[in-house]
Amino acid sequence: MDKIPFNFSSTDYLLAPHTRYRIGGPAKIALFPQTLTDLEAALCWLVAQDMPFIVIGGGTNMLIDDKGYPGCALFTTAMKTLEPLDENKYRVGAGVVLADLVQRIMLPNNYQGIGALTGIPGTNMVTLEVSRIPPLNLKKRLSFLVHYPYGCIEQTTSAIFPQLYLKKMGYFRNDEVEEIDRNINEGINRLQQFQVGNGGFAYWPGNTTESEWGTNYATHFLIEAKKLGYAVPDYLYS
Repeated sequence: MDKIPFNFSSTDYLLAPHTRYRIGGPAKIALFPQTLTDLEAALCWLVAQDMPFIVIGGGTNMLIDDKGYPGCALFTTAMKTLEPLDENKYRVGAGVVLADLVQRIMLPNNYQGIGALTGIPGTNMVTLEVSRIPPLNLKKRLSFLVHYPYGCIEQTTSAIFPQLYLKKMGYFRNDEVEEIDRNINEGINRLQQFQVGNGGFAYWPGNTTESEWGTNYATHFLIEAKKLGYAVPDYLYS
């Protein structure tokens, strides 16, 4: 196979999240055209490569083998063009959801005819979360913690200490894991601003008097961070 010449492609792409039944292995490659030009180029390339392909929209009533698909999964979900052509005519991309079409075009213009179709499988999606405890809204709480405006030793440490254990929860994306690591490393660097001459930590950056409680708290964090593999200078807690 020649090198994929598109910037809307991916390889070994898992298909399960894109089917109604959430099962299936990876496709050899996946293409996500956004325009008709993209789609035409993708089809021409696939034909030239003699590669089999399947077209996936909402994934309704589709089953994918757990072993995956040995060809290309051609997704139309990014084709969201919705533009007027002339009076009472519109170009509607394959990725436009019927509910959006009704809301944006049909209702404002008092058009009729397809409103009843918006309840068919694959045109709507809802997620139900069932739990014995109230939702944590972890993203909001973590953002508040990280961006808390007061920078004493207590708050600086409290903002990064819990993040040492977030990755163990196991449901963060790769970019979120990278953000957690970045927050922790920046926090370790920030703690250096609190260190005083005897090796302890002041309550505020630039102070020269050690805070006993703050020193214990910050040092506890640094020890745990080092255990988990973060780069902690020895002089910070020796």
